[in-house]
Amino acid sequence: MSDPAMPPLTRPPAVLADYQDWLKTIKQRIHATRMKVALAANGELISLYYEIGAQIVDRESHAQWGSGFIDAFSHDLRQAFPEIGGFSSKNLRYCRAFFRFYCDPEIWQQAVAKLRDTPWPGSESRLSALLMEIPWGHNILIFTKCSSVAEAGFYITQTLEQGWSRDVLALQLKSNLYARSGKAVTNFSRTLPPPQSDLAQQTLKDPYTFDFMAIEASHMVEIATR
Repeated sequence: MSDPAMPPLTRPPAVLADYQDWLKTIKQRIHATRMKVALAANGELISLYYEIGAQIVDRESHAQWGSGFIDAFSHDLRQAFPEIGGFSSKNLRYCRAFFRFYCDPEIWQQAVAKLRDTPWPGSESRLSALLMEIPWGHNILIFTKCSSVAEAGFYITQTLEQGWSRDVLALQLKSNLYARSGKAVTNFSRTLPPPQSDLAQQTLKDPYTFDFMAIEASHMVEIATR
């Protein structure tokens, strides 16, 4: 917490300028580190949602648990992790749709079999790296509004390059920017959101990631104190 009574640093102009340059460098380093931590946590969460979606698709195909098992699954997960808001029945169905959208239906079964050894089985590796860079809310908008993986790739790339907020992304999807831009083919080049962009700010404050990080930290403390 800052001390309001602390006087500003008083030094000769040249010395003060040197201090200000140093302070700016440290602040940039802190911003960059916060962004890396947020992106790492977000990436793990998005990857987890893909895996959960794959597991749900697999269980629906092979297990005889009935049509209501997702609701039961949601209830049990929320009982185990009450601090996390990402395990509602609605969000678990989004996870299922997420996997179905990015994985070719012809290889669903093979993809699920590779889950333990291969991250993001059945998806294009360069694209999956980009999916991990944007918040879950952005991802939901894209895979529920796009009709193809190519179209989704376009909006993912544009979101990262332009630093779009969720609202801006929604407007671009509604206006069909993909078709209006000539359906430009993306090369799925990896990028990071501009540090001062709305996307970066939403990534830092995303409630799904925040809840997930909080529960992970509390479980680590619990384990350490046993």
